[in-house]
Amino acid sequence: MTTHGRDGDAYVVTPAQIEAFERDGYVHIPGVLSESEMLEIEEPVMKFLRGEVNPDGKDLCDMSGATDRTPDEYTVFNAMLPRRYYPPMQGNIYERRTHSIATQLQRGKQMKIDYDQLLAKRPRAPDSVFAWHQDSAYWPPLAFDPATCTCWLALDDSPVPH
Repeated sequence: MTTHGRDGDAYVVTPAQIEAFERDGYVHIPGVLSESEMLEIEEPVMKFLRGEVNPDGKDLCDMSGATDRTPDEYTVFNAMLPRRYYPPMQGNIYERRTHSIATQLQRGKQMKIDYDQLLAKRPRAPDSVFAWHQDSAYWPPLAFDPATCTCWLALDDSPVPH
């Protein structure tokens, strides 16, 4: 077994990463996927961006706030519940690894996927801003068991200011 990092379908986090998550409410975990594993994730994402998969109604929108654009013009392309609209995305290597990570960060609590979302920002578009925010403000009350973990994956490199 690996002491930390990728280990088959799992990813072993370090005690320091768990401590950082508990202290700061977030943790950056590098190398969750290899370059070749990223291809399994990128192609389904591109199907949405090319318009080959189209979520219904408000499950597809421009999060920049613009309401007069077509999906190919969106500057913050937002597809909610992509796993529902393209079932081959279900059970991919990223889901398996992040399940492993979330379970460790929550100290062994049973974790499951509650929601999935695909966001794509158009490069160099002045209104392609997705501001920092607290998801928990609009979630159902979590007083009984507040164990949540949002896993975010960047498909492209991005400088820190972005």
